[in-house]
Amino acid sequence: MIKQVFFIAIILFFGACQNVKYPKKPKNLIPKDTMVSIFTDSYITNAAKGFNKGMMQRKGIVLENFLYKKYHIDSLQFEESNAYYTANLDEYHDIFDSVQKRIELNLKRVDSVVDVILAEEKRVKDSLREAKEKRRDSTKTKKIDTIIPPVRTGRLLESSRTLDSI
Repeated sequence: MIKQVFFIAIILFFGACQNVKYPKKPKNLIPKDTMVSIFTDSYITNAAKGFNKGMMQRKGIVLENFLYKKYHIDSLQFEESNAYYTANLDEYHDIFDSVQKRIELNLKRVDSVVDVILAEEKRVKDSLREAKEKRRDSTKTKKIDTIIPPVRTGRLLESSRTLDSI
């Protein structure tokens, strides 16, 4: 009985999938490379929104509108293009492979910049520490000189008085 129900469910599932209507290619289809850029920027802006949502709300930044303005598209054009690419899984897969590669490249760039900044901060901290140590060493030397006065014997003092009186 369970096998018969399972078999009927599979037949109904595949029968329902045969009448799927794929969207027609829109007249104003967004090119694949532009879609890659839009999705890449979308991921980055969504990450930024998750990072500092309050600041974006205070400044009235709506990220979707930002992307539409940047790429000179509207929401309908994006939705139609996205529906078209979604129906063509090979193209959609290519788009998201490219998005992933771009994001990884951007991460490598950011990591290299962060490495440079961290190296510079370390160099500055090291130079400040060295300067403090030099200053500390020079003040220790001066303190030693002022604490221990030069030793003068009575004879030198007497001979200097004699020379002054002449």
